[in-house]
Amino acid sequence: MARAYTREVLSARRHQVKARTMQKNLQEYMTSDELSVETLIKRSEKGRKEKGHWVQGNIKEETDMAHSDVAQRQMTSLKFSRKKSKMRKPERLRQRQTLKVEEGSKRKLRKKVVEQKKADKWSLRKKRVMSKTQNGETRAKGRSGGKLRDKAKDISRSKLRKEAGRSKPVILIEAGAHAREWTSSAVATYLAQQLADTGKLLLKHVTFIIAPATNPDGYEYSITSDPLWRKNRRNVSNTGCVGVDLNRNWETAWVTGAGASDEPCSYLYRGPSAFSEVETRSLADLARTFRKRLKFFISLHSYGEYVLYPWSFTKNSTAKANRLKSMAKKITSRLNEKNTAHFTYGQSSHMMYLASGTADDYMYSLGVPFAYTIELPKDSFSLPPRDILPLAEQLWDTIVCTAGEIARSTHAKSFCMKRIVKIRGHGNQTVMAWVHKKVPLAQAHQLLRERYSARMASVRGAEV
Repeated sequence: MARAYTREVLSARRHQVKARTMQKNLQEYMTSDELSVETLIKRSEKGRKEKGHWVQGNIKEETDMAHSDVAQRQMTSLKFSRKKSKMRKPERLRQRQTLKVEEGSKRKLRKKVVEQKKADKWSLRKKRVMSKTQNGETRAKGRSGGKLRDKAKDISRSKLRKEAGRSKPVILIEAGAHAREWTSSAVATYLAQQLADTGKLLLKHVTFIIAPATNPDGYEYSITSDPLWRKNRRNVSNTGCVGVDLNRNWETAWVTGAGASDEPCSYLYRGPSAFSEVETRSLADLARTFRKRLKFFISLHSYGEYVLYPWSFTKNSTAKANRLKSMAKKITSRLNEKNTAHFTYGQSSHMMYLASGTADDYMYSLGVPFAYTIELPKDSFSLPPRDILPLAEQLWDTIVCTAGEIARSTHAKSFCMKRIVKIRGHGNQTVMAWVHKKVPLAQAHQLLRERYSARMASVRGAEV
C-alpha cells in the first residue's frame, strides 16, 4: 500500500511540474509574438518606403493583420497546452523505431533495384521479339508501323504459344508389327511423308508420332528369306525356334493367353513374359511419356478391311463402348467415301477372334480415349504399288479429318475440307499447298503455278 501511494504522489508531482513548465513556455511564446508584431510592422514600412509603394492608410490594415495572426497562434498554443502531454519514450523504443526506419529504406532500395532489373529484362526481350524485314534486320510490325510492339503483349503471346504446344493432343500410329504385312508399313511411310512435306500448318494443332516399322528385323527377314514371316527375330528358347508375336506381347490380359500360344515354335507365340521384347517395351515407354496428351492410337495391319476397337481379349464391351463405336463409324464412312474400299467396324473380339496382349487393348487401358486397329483392304499382305497409293491417300484424308475432331479446333477441322496439291517448280522442285476440295484439280494446279510465279518474280526483283 505504501509503495502504491508513493507512486501516485510522484506521478501527481510530475504532472504539476509539467503544467508549470507549459505555462511558462506559453508566456514566453506570447511575449515573443508581441515583439515580432512590432518588428514585422517596422520591416514592412521600411521595405515599402524603399520600393516606393508606401501608403499611409495601409498601416492600420497591416497592424490588424499582424495582431490577428498572433491571436491565431496564441489560440493554437492554448489548445496545444490543453492536450494531454505524451510521456517520453524509453531509449530502447527509440532504437527500435530507428531500426524499423532503416529496414524500410533498405526494402525500398531493394525494390527499386529489382524493378530496374525487370525493366532491363523487358527491354532485352522486346528487342528479341521482332519480325524479319526484307533487309534481314529485325523490326516489329505492330499498329504503330515500324515501332516496337508492346512488350507485355509479345511475352503473353509467346507464353500462349508455349502452353498451346504443351497442350496439343498426340496421335500415335504404329505399323509393321507383323513382319509380312508390308502394306501397313508402306501406308504409314506415306503418312509420315505427307506430314513432312505439307503438314506444318496441321502440326500447329496436333502432334503426330508415327512408327512405320515396329518390327524391322522381322520385316527385313520377310523380304530376304520368308515372305510369310510374322514374328520378330529374337531367339527366346532352346528349341531352335525364333521370334515372338509382337501383337501378343503387350501387358493387357497377357496372362489370359486368349488367342495366343505358349509354344515358341507357334506363329502366335506370346513370349516368356509381357513386354519381354524390346519392340513392344519401347513403344509402351513412348506412349507412357505422352500419356496425358495421347488421345488417338491406330495400329495398322493387313488384311481384312476392318476398323476394330477394344476389347480383343474378351467378348465384354468397354465402359465407353458407345464413344468408341461412334468414332469408328466416322472413320469407316470416310474410308469408304470413294467407293474403292468396303470397310466395316465393330469390337475386335466380335468381328474377328479373341486375342490377348494386343496393342489397342493396352493403349485403351493406359487411358487413350480412342484406340483402334485398322485392317487394310484386299486379300493380301502386300499389295502392288498401284493399289497402295490410292489407299494411302484415302487413309491420309481420314486421319486429317479425325485429327481436326481430336484437336477440337475450327482451324484444324478446316483441313478436312482441303487437299494437298503438288506441282513442279524451278529446278524440278516440288511445290505444295493446301487447296479446298471443291476447287477442280486443274484449276488448283493453275492457281498454285500463278502463286509460285509471283513469288519467284518478287524474289528476283529483291535481288536486283
